[in-house]
Amino acid sequence: GSTRRKEIIAKFLDLEIFDKKFKLSKEDSIETKVLLKKNENREFDSEIELRNKLGTIFIGALLDTLEAQYRFLPEVAKEAEEKKFKSLVHNSQELQKLCSLAGDLLGLYTREEQLFLINLRNQFVHSYFANRHRDIVNVKYALEGKIVVEHIPRSEYHAIIRLFMTKDTIDNTLQPLISRALNPALRYWTAMGDLQTRKEDLYNCLHSGKAIEIRV
Repeated sequence: GSTRRKEIIAKFLDLEIFDKKFKLSKEDSIETKVLLKKNENREFDSEIELRNKLGTIFIGALLDTLEAQYRFLPEVAKEAEEKKFKSLVHNSQELQKLCSLAGDLLGLYTREEQLFLINLRNQFVHSYFANRHRDIVNVKYALEGKIVVEHIPRSEYHAIIRLFMTKDTIDNTLQPLISRALNPALRYWTAMGDLQTRKEDLYNCLHSGKAIEIRV
């Protein structure tokens, strides 16, 4: 009974969806903290290169968040429903609303733009050039709020990346792409602002198993 309920709550919280969204909204993910620490004495808005790096990492994290909506939250909701933990079923559904906002933002980008940004995110965060030597490249991107997985020839993949890398300087190419997602009028940022003001109450509800409401 109560022990299993606590285990499911722990599993629910281990997804870090809720906490992760707040960290991202404050540029406080692990990756962005490292970059900010290196540049703590510099003005964010005037430093285009830094802004582009953080924005690229943020957009990559959106894809991870959207993937969680389909891979993890339904699994938690199903187990909670089987155990008749109604508040956890409700809360997982509410958090899926939050994840869907990530899909809205990614919907601002074409398939090719997403592949370019994810490739660049891997370079910024992991310092590696993924898929350089593979004949078939596995890629993920968002389409109409869902994750699409494709297996494409290496030549096609690198042609997509090269299109963006040779268009202009990297910062001139990135700037309009990043600005597209940072428009404060977007529904995502309205929801993030509301969540930020209610963060403590909502997080306490998740810990105690009470029902939450995500306003989107």
